[in-house]
Amino acid sequence: MNTQNNSLMKKLEKQKEEILDLKRDFHRLETQQQQMKEEIAHLKETSLQKNLKNNAVISEIDAKNMNDTQIKGVVIAYGQKLNVQLSSENFEAYKIGKNIERLKVCFKEFSIKNIIMKTKNNVQIKAEDIGLTGNNYIFINQDLTPYIQELYKKVRDFKKKKTIKSFYGKLKLEHNYPEFLILTETWRKQEETKYFSIYGYCDVLKCRTSRGRGVAIYIKKDIEYKEINIEDSEDCNIAAIKIKKLEYKIIAIYRAPQINPEDFFDNLDEILGRYKNAIIIGDINLNILDVNKITNYKEIIELNNYHIKT
Repeated sequence: MNTQNNSLMKKLEKQKEEILDLKRDFHRLETQQQQMKEEIAHLKETSLQKNLKNNAVISEIDAKNMNDTQIKGVVIAYGQKLNVQLSSENFEAYKIGKNIERLKVCFKEFSIKNIIMKTKNNVQIKAEDIGLTGNNYIFINQDLTPYIQELYKKVRDFKKKKTIKSFYGKLKLEHNYPEFLILTETWRKQEETKYFSIYGYCDVLKCRTSRGRGVAIYIKKDIEYKEINIEDSEDCNIAAIKIKKLEYKIIAIYRAPQINPEDFFDNLDEILGRYKNAIIIGDINLNILDVNKITNYKEIIELNNYHIKT
């Protein structure tokens, strides 16, 4: 009896070892499969990034459950609404975004993308217009290059790192530097002014008065300008300059989204009425496609002989 028991025990132990070996093999194969998926995704993204000027991003889309065919169908349908005939050979596309709410599109030819970007502002497209569920507006915009992405990420890092000197080299674009930089939501306090200087640039900075906020204009040192003092209001920070040579003004505005927009409209009306020949830029946290909410905004713009550029 003992001999039989010992024999059975050995068989059981052997089977356990075999099962463990199978589990290890399965786990190894799973790991390899995941690595291959990541490599394929990386290669795909790398190929799409080869020519950044051809890239665009379609946003406000629930793309989580879309397959490749459906993704291409969305891009083609979007093009049709803009009277641009696309085929699956004209572009590549894949899903991006934390919640998979965007599609990155790389057009094979810049001319195709150029037509789309020129006509997109003339047509308002909703999800239902291109065969998707929902009544929200769908947008297509220029893809952010790594330079712009880094710029966006570093704005809020200024306060943490207490310096942006190392950022100077990132401003180089095709051997040139921008004449102006406008940053919003800088999160800068009054006592942190010295940490926000950029070599080769003068600056006009407005501090935050509460959490977040803040706005800044950076001007290349070879450009003559004069600061315009426009008092901040409860709802927004405003920085402004006058370009002496061109007699133009640049007004940078940040409006906090939680503040009543009607208060902002009154303030904006006063600014537009006082300052002519101005370029007004920034983040005012308004959806200009929502007709019910921005009627007063458009009237103020038109009455003061200004135009909206998106």
